[in-house]
Order: sequence, then C-alpha cells, then structure tokens
Amino acid sequence: MAARLGDLKELSDILVEPPEGKQQLKGHDKTYGEIRDGFDSVRDKCNTGIDKVNGWLSDAGRSERLPRLTEKSLDEYVVFPLSGNYYRIQQNDAACKTLKKGMDAWGDNFGTLALTSTLAFKGETNLAFAGQLAAYKLVMSGVGSAVSSGSIVFNSIAKVSEKIAIQVEKMLIEMGKKLLKLAKVVGKRFLGGWASAALLIKDLAQHGLSVITDVVDDVKWCIATIDKCFELKAEIETWAQTQADRLDAFKKVTEMVKQLPTVALGSPLSDIKAPDLSDVSNNLTDVKPDFSETEEGKAAEEAIDDKSDDLVNNSGYVHPSWAEACVTPPPGMAHLPYIPGDPSLNVPRNPITGQVDYSQNWLDAPEPGVSSKRYYEMYETWRKSLPSPLYAPPAEGKPRGA
Repeated sequence: MAARLGDLKELSDILVEPPEGKQQLKGHDKTYGEIRDGFDSVRDKCNTGIDKVNGWLSDAGRSERLPRLTEKSLDEYVVFPLSGNYYRIQQNDAACKTLKKGMDAWGDNFGTLALTSTLAFKGETNLAFAGQLAAYKLVMSGVGSAVSSGSIVFNSIAKVSEKIAIQVEKMLIEMGKKLLKLAKVVGKRFLGGWASAALLIKDLAQHGLSVITDVVDDVKWCIATIDKCFELKAEIETWAQTQADRLDAFKKVTEMVKQLPTVALGSPLSDIKAPDLSDVSNNLTDVKPDFSETEEGKAAEEAIDDKSDDLVNNSGYVHPSWAEACVTPPPGMAHLPYIPGDPSLNVPRNPITGQVDYSQNWLDAPEPGVSSKRYYEMYETWRKSLPSPLYAPPAEGKPRGA
C-alpha cells in the first residue's frame, strides 16, 4: 500500500527549543553562590560609603580618592567573561542533537514522498523522481549526523568552560568574605550616626585617607583580587582559538548540502535523471567534517589547569571539607600532634597523651595561599616520618577535597 501525504512527520514537534543548561561538574563551592547572590547589596553598601568619603575629601579640598568597586555582578563582570557562559554552550550541544532528529525526520519525509510518487508518475519518470528524493533523504541524514557529531565540540567546550568558572569562583571566595567584613566596617564608620561621621570628616580633612588605611587596603585588595582573575586571559584565549578551529569544521556541512542533486528550472519531467546514490554516499563521506580534539587544544587546556591552580592556591582559598577536617582530628588520629586551622588547637601536643607539650616538634599551620591539597601532602609527609607507634593512618582516608 502506498504511503499517504498524511504520513509525513511534523518537524515543528521535533525542532523544539533546547533545554536550559545546568551545572554538570563537581567542584562548585556553595560558598561562592552565597557570595555571588549577596555581592550586589554588599558592594552597593561599600560604594555608598566610598562615595561619602570621596565627597568629604572633595569638600575638604583634598585630591585623594578611594576607588569604587565594580558595578557589575561577579558572574557578569568576572566569571562568564573568562569562562564563557557554559549554560548557553550546553544549549548549543543539545541543539545539534535536536537538529539531527529534525534532519532524520525531514529525510524520512522525502522517503515517504518517494513512495507516494508511484501514484503520480509511471515508468522512467517515476524512477528518476524517486531517485531524486532518495538522494535528498541520504543527504539530509548525512547532514544531520555531521551536525550531531559536532555536538561533541560544544560538549567539551562547555565542560572546560565550567571548569574555568569553578576555579574563578574559588579565587573570588576570599574576596567575598573580606568584602562582607568591609561592608560592616563601612556601615558603622561611614554610614553611621552624625557624631561618628563628623569626627571622620575632621580627620579626613586633616590627614586624608591615612586615617582609614585599613579600609583603603581592603578595598584595593578586593579590586586586585578581581583583577588577578584576568591573569588567566592569555591561556584562555589560546585554548579558545583551538576550539574555534574545531568549530570551523561545521563549514564542511555546506559542502555536504551541495551533494543534493539539482534539476534545472523548467526541465521536462522526462529529462530528469535518477542520481547515482553510491556517488552521493561516497561524496558525503569525503567531505564529512572532523571535529576531533587537536594536540594543541589538549596542551592549551592543560596550561589553563596549571595557571588556574596556581592562582587558586595563591588566593587563600581553602576547601570547605578541609576546613571542617581541620577543626577536629579525623578518627584514629586524635593521639597525633594534629595541627588544624583553628588557632586554639594550633599547639604542639604529646603524641601519646594528646596533652600540650612544647617540647614536641609539629607541623606549622599552612601559610596564606597554600592550597588544601598541598598542605595535606605536607602533612602526610610529616606524619609518615613519625616513628612507630606514633604513625597511624587516618581511619577514613584523607579529608574530602584534599
């Protein structure tokens, strides 16, 4: 039984809008989410105080000015400009797969039309027309498969983009914490009652910004931390170029479309010739795009990893799970001279009794900027150097995230 036109697939049901992207990688620190969400109000409060100080300095005829913090959000100003919007990139990945389904359905529609043509044409004309439609189906299927293969590029770009975002977020966490403290100081000293403001105005008029050195230093530190993130720019641009070269392969899809058999406008149906489907298939194979990653791309991604690791390590970031592990010695290690981040416990202890004993040697607490991983490795080296029975492995392995 011949197919009917009613059997054609409705493409609008298939070519739907791709779903919104989401976080796919582990490693996002929830602290950044809290800082990002509260950053606008805290920043605005600081800037209000900074504007007041600058106004007082201007009224006093002094030239010093306290720099303002950025007006943009952390994601808009720092994270996405560096990492790219991995949510949108994921949508491109999904769109490639959706397009394949659409092209397959479109090709199937040509197949259905070829079957239906037997009702309208006879003999050589029918064979030629059906052959044309079969070639259309073949090319549409090839184009759909090629575009779907290209989704791997968007997928890998999205993952590296998100990985960069995670590192940048970590670099900004300590800045966010300091900014929160700064907002409290600004609110109390600059935006407080008239009496405290009057005293501050008098001191600013006489001594300038030197009377609020702590605030000046903190504001500059926050600005410098944001600027530090952009030291990744060169490595990211190098990697992005390698990915642009991969995406360039999509241009070959147009070459695949050119394999469609054509018929001159106004040609009699009797002049239509059936295309050689094997030639069409071979030509599609010859122009099929290559979306594979290059060695240059892999090297560029490694360069980003190394540079971002260094910047995170130097930002003062400590993984929350390591910070938790620093408060109380892990099970099975309470008898060791354990040096956590808590200053109250940062003392040498007798490894047998656990009592404070200043004659014992112990590992110094990590310097600012030393990552949890590096500190854990230092701690492991020190712990394993202890003679028996002082050495004891952690009962539950190393702290999470170390």
